[in-house]
Amino acid sequence: MNSSATAPGATPGSGASPGVAGAAAVLDLSAAELDGADLGSAELSDTDARQASLRGARLHGAALLGTLLQGADLTRASLKETSFGTVVDKHTVVQGLSGSVYGPMTVERDGRRDEVERRKLDPLMSATRRIDIDSAEVDMDDAQRLLYQGELFTGEAAEYMAGATVSLDNYTDGVQDGLSREWYPDGSPRSEGQLREGLPHGEFKEWHANGVLASRKLFGDDGLTLLEEFTWDENGQPTRSWRLDND
Repeated sequence: MNSSATAPGATPGSGASPGVAGAAAVLDLSAAELDGADLGSAELSDTDARQASLRGARLHGAALLGTLLQGADLTRASLKETSFGTVVDKHTVVQGLSGSVYGPMTVERDGRRDEVERRKLDPLMSATRRIDIDSAEVDMDDAQRLLYQGELFTGEAAEYMAGATVSLDNYTDGVQDGLSREWYPDGSPRSEGQLREGLPHGEFKEWHANGVLASRKLFGDDGLTLLEEFTWDENGQPTRSWRLDND
């Protein structure tokens, strides 16, 4: 894989049989130009997309099980709850590929195929530096700033559960700054909001495990003042409706 570059693998067209189980691909998209395409919920399993260009494509909810992506360009493509059991090689470009996926990749190299677990894809997928928050090299200083290898960390910190990404937070010089997201182990969203210099900024949302919105909070520019709060139960029935100007 290429970020630009580098998971080892065989050259496209090297003679390896298509499909994870060696079955013939159902749909031929080899060398197709699909930059920016919206392929949400598309059934692309067992598709031959070798050397296809999918730069910036949206693959939200798509099924890519056994999809051949050797030599494909997935620069800044986005995934969301995507079934991802693709076959890639050293020529597959995944720089900036982002989002939530189910399942590992299969890397083709030296005539054989090996699975790569989800967390090992992140350094290649992200154009931003990304670390595992549970790494032994992660620590906090006296000011509760995040350190990585002894230095203030700037980039994305991910948390994993059984190989799935369950949280992703942005940091600048050890302080949370930017988008903060959480997912349930099945990949469905759990929470999402923005932080500015460690404080909440703007809208924060939380979801129940069944996908129903659980809460919506709106914070003021100072990050300390709660302006609005609305909550709902698992059936979508409102349980709280509050605005600062109501008090």
